[in-house]
Amino acid sequence: MKIYITGPCGSGKTTLAKKLSDVVKIAHYCLDDLVFTFSPSKKGKVKFPKEVVSKNINRVLKKENWILEGKHPVIEGFKKCDLIVFMLPPLHTALFRQWSRFIKDKGQRQLFGLKSNLKLSLKIIIQYLAKEDLNQADNLRYCRVGKLIRISNFFADKTMIIKDVNADIYKEVIERIQAMIKGEQKEHNLFLENEELEGLYV
Repeated sequence: MKIYITGPCGSGKTTLAKKLSDVVKIAHYCLDDLVFTFSPSKKGKVKFPKEVVSKNINRVLKKENWILEGKHPVIEGFKKCDLIVFMLPPLHTALFRQWSRFIKDKGQRQLFGLKSNLKLSLKIIIQYLAKEDLNQADNLRYCRVGKLIRISNFFADKTMIIKDVNADIYKEVIERIQAMIKGEQKEHNLFLENEELEGLYV
C-alpha cells in the first residue's frame, strides 16, 4: 500500500508515519530527506539540485509499498498513492507540538537555537493563516494550508482528514488503515468531511 501523509509543520505527520510504519511494516520516508540536505555552516537545510530531488522522489514512488510524509504536496505522489492522510490540527496545537519538541530535544536546541525556532513558529502561523499565492503553486518549498486543501480536494475520494492529534487519534487512524490494508475498511474519511474544508483557514 502507498500512503502519503501531509499537513503543515507541527501537525504530527512524522509521529504518525513512524507509528504506522512500525505497525504495518511498510518503510517510511521523510520528504525533507529527499529534498534537502543539512548544511552545518548555514545551520539549516539546503535544497538538493532539482535533478537529485526528482531522482530521490521517483526512487521512492516506484516501490510497491511506501509511507511518504511531508508538508510539500508532490502531485505525482498524490496520484500514485492509495491513501492521503491530511493532518490538520488547530494552529495552537501545531505551535504547542513544535515548542514541546524544541524543549524536550536537547540536540535540536543546540543545533538550531531559540532564534531559529521562533522563525519556525512564524512560518507555521503563516502556513495556516496566509492566503495561497497561486503564482507559487509549482514551488515545492511553498506550503500553505490553503494550497494543501485545494490540492487534496482533487483527491477527495482517497483522503482521510485528521482534525486533531493525540494518542487515541493516532491509534484510531492506524487501526483504520490496518483495516483498509486487509480490505475490511472502505470508509476513509475521519472526523471531518472533505466538503467542510472549503475556505477553511484562508
